[in-house]
Amino acid sequence: MNSKILFSLIFLILFSTVAFYPCELQCSIGSSAEAAGPGTRSDDADEEESPLEEAMSQIQSGGRSVRRALRKKDIPAAMVAIGKAQAGVVAAKGLIPEIAESVQGEERAALLHDYRTRMIAVLEQWVRMEKALLAGKIDEANAVSKKLSELKKSGHEKYDPEE
Repeated sequence: MNSKILFSLIFLILFSTVAFYPCELQCSIGSSAEAAGPGTRSDDADEEESPLEEAMSQIQSGGRSVRRALRKKDIPAAMVAIGKAQAGVVAAKGLIPEIAESVQGEERAALLHDYRTRMIAVLEQWVRMEKALLAGKIDEANAVSKKLSELKKSGHEKYDPEE
């Protein structure tokens, strides 16, 4: 891969991650779901998603786009989608899952520690995928995608049992 293409990919990654994240923060400011508290769900189906649900939707959307791009071997499109997913993970790891709202004390602290540790592990996998694609290793990126699916499944079993 020549340096001009590599520079373009790096610029695209940085721009998409930096430019996308502040928009997500602005979109959630003042929403009725946020007023209910971090990570809480609304009882009214007509209301907006909570900030945590928005971040998780962003991760899911980015993941779908990455998988589509990998099938087409479209590395630039995959890099943009990875930036979107990473921004969602960064937003989500700072929020509180709904299940933690019902517990207190040491149990809550342990739950939040585990949640944040899991989200950091997810972010690490997205970075691994990004590095693999920068090196042109699509097979390695596909393997990381499978690991991300496993992390999602185990995390959602614990923190979103309704799913």
